[in-house]
Formats: sequence, C-alpha cells, structure tokens
Amino acid sequence: MKLTKKTYYLLKELGGRSLFLYGVYRLALKSGFFQAIGRPKQRPANPHIKPSERFSGFGISFPESNALQNLFPENIHEVLEEAENILGSRFRPYGGNIDKINLCPPISQHWSRISDKPAQGADIKDTWEPARFAWIYPLCRAYAFTGDEKYPEKFWQLAEEFIHCNPINRGANWASAQEVAIRIIAFTFAGCILLRSPASSEERLNLLLDSVFEHASRIPLTLFYARAQNNNHLLVEAAGLLTAGILFFDLSVGQKWFQLGWKWFHSAITEQISDQGVYIQQSTNYHRLMLQTSAWVYQLSNQQNMPFPDKSLEKLSQAVLWLAAQIDILSGKAPNLGHNDGAYLMPLGGDFTDYRPTIQTVSRLFLGRSAFPAGHWDENSFWLGIPSASSSCPSLDLPIGSPAVHKLGSPITWATLRAEKFFGRPAHADQLHVDIWWHGKNIALDPGTYRYTAPPPFDNTLAGTSVHNTLNIEQQDQMVKAGRFLWLRRAQAEIVQNLPADTPHRVAAQHNGYHSLGFIHQRELCWDGQNTWEIIDQVIPETKHNHFCSFAIQWLLPDWPWTLTGQQLRIQLPFGAAAVAVHPVEGEITEITPQVVRAGELVAGHGDWQPFWGWTSPTYGQLSPALSFRIEFKARPPVKISSIWTLEENPS
Repeated sequence: MKLTKKTYYLLKELGGRSLFLYGVYRLALKSGFFQAIGRPKQRPANPHIKPSERFSGFGISFPESNALQNLFPENIHEVLEEAENILGSRFRPYGGNIDKINLCPPISQHWSRISDKPAQGADIKDTWEPARFAWIYPLCRAYAFTGDEKYPEKFWQLAEEFIHCNPINRGANWASAQEVAIRIIAFTFAGCILLRSPASSEERLNLLLDSVFEHASRIPLTLFYARAQNNNHLLVEAAGLLTAGILFFDLSVGQKWFQLGWKWFHSAITEQISDQGVYIQQSTNYHRLMLQTSAWVYQLSNQQNMPFPDKSLEKLSQAVLWLAAQIDILSGKAPNLGHNDGAYLMPLGGDFTDYRPTIQTVSRLFLGRSAFPAGHWDENSFWLGIPSASSSCPSLDLPIGSPAVHKLGSPITWATLRAEKFFGRPAHADQLHVDIWWHGKNIALDPGTYRYTAPPPFDNTLAGTSVHNTLNIEQQDQMVKAGRFLWLRRAQAEIVQNLPADTPHRVAAQHNGYHSLGFIHQRELCWDGQNTWEIIDQVIPETKHNHFCSFAIQWLLPDWPWTLTGQQLRIQLPFGAAAVAVHPVEGEITEITPQVVRAGELVAGHGDWQPFWGWTSPTYGQLSPALSFRIEFKARPPVKISSIWTLEENPS
C-alpha cells in the first residue's frame, strides 16, 4: 500500500487522537524521556497502618476450607497436583504445557531501551508469562484446601526472587504497563489470601507493598500509550491503578491512582464495547480477559460504595451475553476467535479452555442471574465473594443468545457465521468464517494465533484469510496487512435480510473485503435441524466481469483419521464420522482441485501450498497438526459453491 493511501486509511480507521498519542509515546521513547525521569519516590510511611492491616482491610478474604471442600470436592486432586508442580518451580504458561518458572530475565537495562523488535526466535511474552504470577492462584487454592504452609512459603520465595531480579524500571518485565498491572492484582490477591500464614511476616508484607507501590508508579507514565491502543492495555492498567489506589487510599497518591483508574476504566468500557456487546479486540480470549477484569473492579467498587455507571453496566451485560452465546455448553469451550495470547487473569474454577467460570461470575454480577446450575465453575464466584445460585439468583435458560452472534443449532451440534462491522482494529481477516461443533468437539476450526513474533512462516500468518474457514479470492486477504497487529481497508460485513420467512435455521451475510477486485462475497449457513449443515458461497460481481479468477474454499478440521474421495473429506471421531463435500452449484467453473494439507505438508492432491496451512494453535506458543481441506478452482463470476457437512453418529 502506497504511503499516501496508508496515511489516509490510518486517519480514517484509527483516528487522529490515537495516532497523536502513539506518536507522543514513540517520541518519548526515542528521546530517553522515560529513562531521564528516574526512579519513583519511595512509599511514604504511615506508622498508624501495619502492612497486614492494608491487606486485611482490602476486601478479599481467606475462605473457610470446609466450605471450599464441600463445594468442590472433585477438584481437590487436580488443585493439589497443579500446586505441586509450582512447588517444583514449574507452571503452565498460557494454560498449555508445563515449563519452568523463570523470574530472572537476562536483560537489566532500563525498560525503555529494550527493543520492541526482538531477535529472531525471541518472544518477550515468554519473559512476561511467568512474571504475571498467574501461578499464585493455584498456590492460594491449595493452601485454602489443606492449610499446608509449604504453599505460602513458596509464593514468598518466588516473590522475593522476582523483586530481587527485577529492580524498578529495569528489564523486560517493566516494559509493558499492562504486565505491571496484572502483577499488582496478583500480588494483592496473594497478600490477602496468604495473610494468615506465619510465612507472611510483617517484613515480607512490607516488601510486597513496596513492590506494589513501585508497580503502580510505573503505570501513569505511559497511560497515553494505552489510550492510543484503546484495548485491553487501557482496561487492565486502569484496574491495576484502582487496586493500588485502594491499598494506599490513606495516601494522596493512592487517591489519585484510584481516581485515575476509575476514570479510564469506565472510559474504556463505554468505548471498547459496542451496544451489542462486542469487544473491540474481536477475540474470545480478550473478551474473557475484559470480563474478568471488570468482575474484579466491580467487586472492589462495591466495597468502596462506588456504584458502576448505568452505561458501563449496560455495556457489560451485553458483553456477557456475547461470550455466553459463543460457548459450547457441553465442554465450556469457545471458538478460538481472533488473537489468543493465553491471558487468563484469575485461573480459578477450570482449565484455560473452560469459559464457564468467568461466564458464571459475570452473569451473576451484570445480569443478576446464574448462567449454569451449580458446578466447579462456581469457584471463581466463590473467591470473589459473589453469592451462588439461589432463589434470588436463578439460572438462565441455555443456550443464551446475543444479537451479535450468528449461531444456529442445538447443544449437540451448532455453528456460527462470523459477520462483523468493525469499530476498532480487526484481529484477523476472517469475515464469514464458520465454526462447527459436534458433541463438544470443534470439527470446523479457527486456527488461533500461535505467536506474534515467530520467524517465517509463522510471523502472525494465522491471522490471514487463507487459513480461516471462508472463501479466498485471487489469493488475497480480505484486508490489507499494514503491521504486526494492523489491518487496514477493513472488510465490513452485514446480515442479508432477504431470506424466505420459512427458513428459521438459516442465516446469511456478505462482506466487501474484495471490493478492490470488484466482488461481493455472500455466504449462507443452513442447518436441517438434525445432522446436516450446508454452507453456500456466492461471488457476486459489482461490475461486469468477463475474465476467470482463482478461488479457494478452506475447511480446517481436527487431526483425526481421514479419507479423501473426490471432493469429499471424511474424518473419524470417537462418536461418529464427519464428512464435508464441496461442489459447484452455479457458474462457469473449471480446474477444480482438492487438496489436503496437514502440518504444512501436502498429503493429498496437487498444486501449491503454504507451510502455515494445516495447523491449529490451541493457545499461545503451541502448534498442533490439523487438516486443511481446500478446494481451489477457476471461475467466471457470478458463481455459487456448496459445502455440505454430514455428521454420522456411531450405532448405539
């Protein structure tokens, strides 16, 4: 894209305010301004308040172990097993495979001098992940279950190690104010829950409070960068300031932090959530992070007698419905939509892929009702002091709907058609992507993210159109890639309203992402009410076209045993077989070529392929093989193609 056109789209789609704030941040970074400021002032002493009193008065309290065990008896073994790993200084980064807890990064210069262009193969998120202290929540759970003092002692050993290895403003762990804010919340939670332990001496609590004070002092310096991003950075940093503000409310600086956090938190909620509840980052994982952060802030605000503004509550209630409508109610999982960096603010009540603990909590807070009957997903609510299901908090009728989630089906099999009018920066070029689920298994997959900074061929290539379950024209993305996290010339979608009145199991949408080629892509998702799905793709010329173009339809399936017969791919699952067949319906179509690509290798068919096809990333930093079933063809538009999914249950 030429510079003049890129500048036009930057101003049009990002806005002058965001560009100006980002420019100020870059100028301050390059000029050495942040380094010249020096260390923040030390925390003023208040001899009238002991360190233990700050945590005891915060509002998060140690639960009764009997109540916890009675509520979640089936979870005790899993909780203790996870805590034992942490005692061995091992955890699950990004909710994935076990790795070592490393809190001492090798770089020690001022955070502003650390390059934002890492060396090939390096990823700063691997430094940040253990320093988010998400592993303290399993330690706190294990301590609450058992009362064993080895768990708080391990927290204090690792916290002291972090504070020693990461002096204020030095090293990668200070480079992002969002990471700083996440630690503030984790440190505060640990200080409250582990307060009763003999290991939590006044000296150690004082050290932790000093660290929280230093962390909070770091956030306002770059708040204008978070405002420029206008995403989870601003929201989480505001929550960190609120948390520190409550801990140090007796100090004038603490009151300023609280006021600053309150202002920008609610500004973020009202600007970043659409009226239909869609979060600006277009990601199920970031949507959950937003709701987890909001639940934390809401409970803190209640304790301070600071009611949420009505506008914030309205936006959050719609956001709860959006996420609840996305999940598979049999497994608690959700489509791997948009960027997934493994963020999970408070892993309490389920594994990383289970969205029910968060939905249960925020449904009770912002809808006044439980989303599910009692279960292990109640634990997150339990720790935050939110009442469980009762006559005053009845369960919602599932499945929950949202006007912004285009979903058909039943609890056994369901599908969604992605059709967005972007009001912020799109994460992936994935308009009209279809996810299909069957018996709790995702059989038509979104590829996920893998890494933001991986070397080719995985340099954020899983964000492109060709790896999603949609139609690709002339091997072009639906939008123009203009940076690692930046798509310009946004493809906008709309629901097509001219379906027959007697078609309750159909939804259709179209997008303008191929306007530059002179085409509109329209897709219809149809369900027969049982075990058959049909997806009909139409390419509609906007002007008269006489030439042939190249087209491709991809379906990404899980890596199960498979057979290819003509233009049909069949996979065998434990409970049955799923088959997808792609055939032309209308139009002048030639050179139909089926392909199967697994883990970047062509395993059936012929023609060109990409090494990043045939992969799925369940969480950040992890890749798993998948089956990319592609039908490539030449056609002279208009053209119509049908993909029929047939689900065959095993005989009972």
